[in-house]
Amino acid sequence: MSRGYREKGMAIRAMVAGVLGVWASVAIGAGVMLPARAQANATETIPDSQVELFAKVVLELEPFRQEALERSESADDESAKLTIKREYIRKATEIIETHDFTVPDYNRITIQLKDDEDLKTRIESEILRLQEREAAKP
Repeated sequence: MSRGYREKGMAIRAMVAGVLGVWASVAIGAGVMLPARAQANATETIPDSQVELFAKVVLELEPFRQEALERSESADDESAKLTIKREYIRKATEIIETHDFTVPDYNRITIQLKDDEDLKTRIESEILRLQEREAAKP
């Protein structure tokens, strides 16, 4: 395996891990709980179409997540941190919905990622596929 491929793989794993970080679930971060049905089905098989949508959202959202996290870490007071988090949640919701995805579906997949290594691998592979396809464009 080439060094570049290995580094890209590590970056993708870090990106997916970031999804599971402090601001992992958009609506949950805003204080909205998932319905009990969505929590109970945490190990359901996620269709490939939703894996692709989730990967697209993660790729588009990642720069905003990183920027918001950096701004929050350097903010002096809790009010500023809360404002940054709210801005991020608004932007994340906008990006999710732009891809004809729903916040509950995004959150459901995010929660399932914590315990589902197969799903994590599928999403990492899809992110890599999307990045390679983008890089191959003229």
